[in-house]
Amino acid sequence: MARSGAFPERTSPRSRDSNPEPLGAGPALIRTGTLLTGIYEGHARELGLTPQQARLLFVVAEEPDNMLGLGATVRLGKSTMTSLVDRMEELGLLERSADARDRRRLVVTATARGKEVSSAFETAMRASITTITSPLNEVELSALARILSVILVKADDLLPSE
Repeated sequence: MARSGAFPERTSPRSRDSNPEPLGAGPALIRTGTLLTGIYEGHARELGLTPQQARLLFVVAEEPDNMLGLGATVRLGKSTMTSLVDRMEELGLLERSADARDRRRLVVTATARGKEVSSAFETAMRASITTITSPLNEVELSALARILSVILVKADDLLPSE
């Protein structure tokens, strides 16, 4: 049975030429997500991090927050967040301290080493994204950013939390 629309029969552009046969939107998004996840995990591994640790470190380096706020941002439950932050404290990447505005709350912040590792991770990811998008011109990059922004807004609602 032939499929149509977003999911046509062809699901993988194996060609290495600059003009591979186009995929449907669904397979292209799935393949792109899979490839980007692999790149993300590879860069995290190179820095001695799990993907969850890399994600949390990037968030904390940008904006320290309490455990509840961070858990909501990275979509992890309280017990997972606690063990994740515990492990990252042991690695010298994060630290918990009393909130200056409310001493009952603990704020999670990146240590100097955590900020260095987060910066290295961001640099590696930016380089990979630049390489991946290098065949695109400015108009195509702008269109890609607009399209992905629309998709991300809709997809965020579908992403389950722990």
